[in-house]
Amino acid sequence: MSLQWHYLDSQGTEFGPFDAQRMRSWHDQGYFSVAGDNLLVRLAEWKDFKRIGELYSGDKASYFVSAPRTPDGEESSRRDRDRSRSPRRRRDEHEAQPANDWYGRAGAGYPPAGYPYGHSVSPWYGYPGAPPGPWGAAPPGPWGQPAGMPPGAPRPYGWPPMSPHGPSPYGGYWPPPPHGAYGHPLPALPDYRSSDDRESGDRDRRERRRSRSRVDEKARRAEEEAEALRKLGRDGLRDLLTSTLESLYKDRIRPMANYVKGRLKERSSPDVVIRQFLDLYGQHSDLFKVNQADPDEASVFLVTEPTWFKGWVDLESTDDPYDEDMWQALKEFLEEGAHAFAGGRYGMARELVSRNLSFLAPYSLGEICHIVQLAIQHRKIIAYHKKMLKPMQGTLALANVSSNNGAGGAAADNLEEIGDLLQLCKVLFKTLRKHPQGIRLDRMKQMIKEECSCRLNEMAFKCTKLTELFRQEPLSSTFTLENDGKAFFVRPVDVASFSEEVRRIHDEVSGRDAGA
Repeated sequence: MSLQWHYLDSQGTEFGPFDAQRMRSWHDQGYFSVAGDNLLVRLAEWKDFKRIGELYSGDKASYFVSAPRTPDGEESSRRDRDRSRSPRRRRDEHEAQPANDWYGRAGAGYPPAGYPYGHSVSPWYGYPGAPPGPWGAAPPGPWGQPAGMPPGAPRPYGWPPMSPHGPSPYGGYWPPPPHGAYGHPLPALPDYRSSDDRESGDRDRRERRRSRSRVDEKARRAEEEAEALRKLGRDGLRDLLTSTLESLYKDRIRPMANYVKGRLKERSSPDVVIRQFLDLYGQHSDLFKVNQADPDEASVFLVTEPTWFKGWVDLESTDDPYDEDMWQALKEFLEEGAHAFAGGRYGMARELVSRNLSFLAPYSLGEICHIVQLAIQHRKIIAYHKKMLKPMQGTLALANVSSNNGAGGAAADNLEEIGDLLQLCKVLFKTLRKHPQGIRLDRMKQMIKEECSCRLNEMAFKCTKLTELFRQEPLSSTFTLENDGKAFFVRPVDVASFSEEVRRIHDEVSGRDAGA
């Protein structure tokens, strides 16, 4: 005996029974596609509706035609149910009529009232004998069987037949069924989850979307990079990498990773080459040797050193091999105007090269970088001021004007200027009495101002940074700079290591505080 099925539409209206072949036919033609595996069905002898996907464990090939799994509780309910009672009569009892009676025939055989559009009349209006349609009078019929519709197959979830009277606002179809019928979005179901569960679910969905977006972006970038490398070609890539590295050899700048990357940027290399330069150099081991023993100090060298190469310049060396005439010419050039150089020592060196200064013509870019370093650290003719390198004299004048006219007005004029390093030792001892855990270097000036009413200007000692102060005596043998991972702290060494003069100052500060 063929299985007899009942089902619920999206508005909760029950229809059936229908035989398995008809339900299967409707399923294959896509009339249940919106509900999908969540379509609620039951056999005639069952009490409750179940999801079709659960009954067949997702095996779509067996839907409706094979015997489903009996849900829990239905076996006992079937035994207990009174099989002798008459079957319930439904308002849609005429649904078992042949489906082809729904098209172009008069009398009985129309679709069930309200099926599936929620109206009390058939939507297939316009056929002889059919009641008027819910949207006004239909064009004169009949249209016959809709194209492509096999006999006996109604459209329980589709749209009304195609209009033969030209296009309509609905793309050539009669108005669609009301919201909620199959073929349209299902109505929103109430969300019984807790607020935490909803927020968690929302976060998960957002994270999945972001993850998919990142994957898509990564795939897009990979494709763009591959295309850029294809356009450049193998020979073009090797020429670019070689010429870039040779330029550093000519400048006598050791080709550390950051210098190589910067030089590639200066030469407007493709982004993919800049991002993957170490890997690309490593792929051509016949030309280049990549040293990555220390990831922070990776370097790239030519396998064959050029015959014209004169050796690397040690940019940190304190040796000064340059003649005094060059230094005097540089000092005069800096004093000529209000010069300011961005980009640190390398940026200043490049700017000096671009000006074609005759006194720097014999030197390579690497040597000029070394000259700038010596001018900062030893010659004290250049200083950092507001992240720019400027002549020392002009910077000192600006610093004095700023300190005298800065925030505080008249109060700032009353601050005592620290004039020598022994006085600074005394001020630091006083500050440390109130802050025995140490003085944060980045707050040292402010703390000295608040605790001792003094003003410290490191450039008065020809230092561009506070750390340079503590390399000079007596500070270097009296205090130590300790890094706790977040900041540097100034702390005193053992009193026994103090010089006689510093110990006298320390005892004076300690005795005065004890007497107070």
